[in-house]
Amino acid sequence: MGHKVHPYGFRLGIVTDWKSRWYAEGNQYRQYVLSDDRIREYLKNLLPHAAISRIEIERTRERVRVDVHTARPGIVIGRRGVQADEIRGTLEQMETKAARAVTGKDVNIQVHDAQGGQHRDQGGGPGRQDLLCRPPRRRRDEPP
Repeated sequence: MGHKVHPYGFRLGIVTDWKSRWYAEGNQYRQYVLSDDRIREYLKNLLPHAAISRIEIERTRERVRVDVHTARPGIVIGRRGVQADEIRGTLEQMETKAARAVTGKDVNIQVHDAQGGQHRDQGGGPGRQDLLCRPPRRRRDEPP
């Protein structure tokens, strides 16, 4: 009998990258894992209609970078960046409480288009025009 391996873990480090990138020792590791989980839950509950596909978190000594991959970046950013500023402020408060320090870490939020910026009308793949220019497909049993 074979052992079942989760596809994400099977591809991790080869094709896909980690969801969180940081290094910690001892008790700090536990705090970072819990904080990352809180950040992901907060963003998914705050923006359920934004079609968030992936949230990546990178930590350094003085900064936390949160990359949000979404199909609808306008909803996450908001008008003139108001929604993004509110999210940034809330995440900075969460980091201050998690670290139990007077000064929290700077939180940097980056919103990425989940489609990678390659829309069909921008030449990223075969679009409708490509399909209209080709002759229709024939079956093998049809005479030419």
